[in-house]
Amino acid sequence: MDELHETLDKFLNPDSDIQVLSLKGDWGIGKTYFWEHFIKNKIDNDKLKFKAYSYISLFGKNSLADFKSSILYSSKILSTDIEQTAESKQISTVVSKLKKSYSDRKNILDYLKKPATLIKDVPIFSNYSRLAESLEYSLIKDYLICVDDIERKGNLLLKEILGLVDELRTKKRCKIILIFNEDALEKADKEDLKSYREKIIDHELKYMPTIVNNLNIVFSSSYPHISEVEKILTILNCNNIRLLKKIKSCYDDFKKIEDSIPQSNLTKFILPRITFLYWIKYVCTDDPKSKLINEKYKYGTFDFTSIEDNPERKTEDEIWAEEIIDELHIQKSPFDEYIDFYLENGFFEQEKLYNYMY
Repeated sequence: MDELHETLDKFLNPDSDIQVLSLKGDWGIGKTYFWEHFIKNKIDNDKLKFKAYSYISLFGKNSLADFKSSILYSSKILSTDIEQTAESKQISTVVSKLKKSYSDRKNILDYLKKPATLIKDVPIFSNYSRLAESLEYSLIKDYLICVDDIERKGNLLLKEILGLVDELRTKKRCKIILIFNEDALEKADKEDLKSYREKIIDHELKYMPTIVNNLNIVFSSSYPHISEVEKILTILNCNNIRLLKKIKSCYDDFKKIEDSIPQSNLTKFILPRITFLYWIKYVCTDDPKSKLINEKYKYGTFDFTSIEDNPERKTEDEIWAEEIIDELHIQKSPFDEYIDFYLENGFFEQEKLYNYMY
């Protein structure tokens, strides 16, 4: 992690040649969490020499106008220059009033059931919108901008996004960090990235936290039997931080019930089961090998004998799945019924679980 911090510190230096940096990695491993924690520390300690910082998620965004508008409206003013800060607030106020004026008129037409698609063609509304967008964009200068969830964008093309990023760095003196999962990009976007990355992206970082790194983020060091969770996730090669948060939430709710039962000590048994069942539900959905474990577990058997002419023959996927199960030492348990209920509904059937345990 030290290397990541060193490169990011270099990127944040206004004199650095790195204007556009990408932070790549698999889904769910904590890229956004890592960046937000890193940049919050810089902001809190007044370590940034930019006019403002903006975080933008492109999740579902369909136009460059949405993208541009988000840069201003998500911005956090960083400049200590009184004149510059006053200017920012003044223009933001003007833009907000224009937006509200435009929105009020649009709502009137909506109420009268006018086609929404015609609104943009009505001159008065179109002019207000363009003026607001122009004022917004004119304010964006010397910003630090984080563009996240690129692979989850709406109808925007990646080459459009990269084109705006190039304009922001060359004409607006902004620094931009792009956060995305390259493997999840659409085929056309992968081609665009291949074509433009050398021209636009100055430096690329791969975020690869260890399982222990992410465990330490979610669980305290005193958490009981955390080594069991680490062992299972290591076998499954999974360090998804969102999954870890779900596991912790489920176990914390279970522990509240267990604590009400005298001399109950099921943590060492239950925590690994919760980890495994959450992995089955949220992770092994697309990978054929992982799905095989899911299917076998669902039907209550870990018999990996193929239904072939030769019952002793097993596929490579079946051999892999069998080895994983052998390492995990997990078989079906009556507790799985209660954990499955929690997975589907978000809570335990407390009375039933209590009666079973007591």
